[in-house]
Amino acid sequence: MAGENVRRFAKALVLVLLLWLIMTGGELGGAFGVATVVIAAGGALLYLGRWTHRWRWLRLPGFVLFFVSRSFVGGLDVGYRALHPGLPVHPAWIRYKLSLPIGEPRVVMVAVVSLLPGTLAADLYSDELIIHGVTPSAESEVRRLEEKIRYFYALDEVVPTQKAS
Repeated sequence: MAGENVRRFAKALVLVLLLWLIMTGGELGGAFGVATVVIAAGGALLYLGRWTHRWRWLRLPGFVLFFVSRSFVGGLDVGYRALHPGLPVHPAWIRYKLSLPIGEPRVVMVAVVSLLPGTLAADLYSDELIIHGVTPSAESEVRRLEEKIRYFYALDEVVPTQKAS
């Protein structure tokens, strides 16, 4: 039991540290940054409770690369739209039906979706995520994110069961 708690905390610590480094441009921030990361990781464990879905460590770099690249593209997209004389914005409310299971995968989805180009998670009703999009085509970005999260958590893989001997 104690070993499982240590693994869960280590997992939360890695995730929070990666998010911290992304948000601060790679700066840890000294004692304040370390304390913030540790407290946030502990808070995540208390808030999320027992995680029922395991993500794949070897898939973490690919997910982080996707996350960072889409965040960068999102920033460029917003800058372009803000500076464009014609302001090419066609706002739309999108009701997106989630296929992810309840728990950590959905939490990750809701947390990350607002960093995609032209999207903002506005609300979550049962299995439906309400998104404000800069264009109606923002739904394709959301679908792509959901596919990445499904792959990250290996939700489509069949786990073989052991036969009793």
